[in-house]
Amino acid sequence: MKSIKISLFATIALLLFSINIHAQGIIFCESADKYGRPINAADTFDVSPQGGILTVLLKPGHSLNTTVIFYQIYTVDGPNESLNNIERQEVQPEWVYSWVHLNFAEQGKYRIKAISEDNTFIGSGDVYIKVE
Repeated sequence: MKSIKISLFATIALLLFSINIHAQGIIFCESADKYGRPINAADTFDVSPQGGILTVLLKPGHSLNTTVIFYQIYTVDGPNESLNNIERQEVQPEWVYSWVHLNFAEQGKYRIKAISEDNTFIGSGDVYIKVE
């Protein structure tokens, strides 16, 4: 009986973890493989004073259904966010994931929002950058 409870708990924990990853929509990582799996995913990254490139992996859990994605890059300061930049990426509507490389050079919390060409929200994620 104890074995069944532990196994059930582990299964539920794994399910909740995978739902959380896909609900997020955006995963920050050092790179992604050709199957869209993140490599060294994290929510905090150290970069040099010259900056550092991060991979922003978009996995909304369904087809992208667009030919263009706009990545809106915000600086987050408490409850306030201010738009810093917008990166444009061409994609195929049937793709189920996409990634873009972004350079971060200033310390702080950032929020990335992925928006389709018809202004439909696709996903978002927060990352903290530390300059060392």
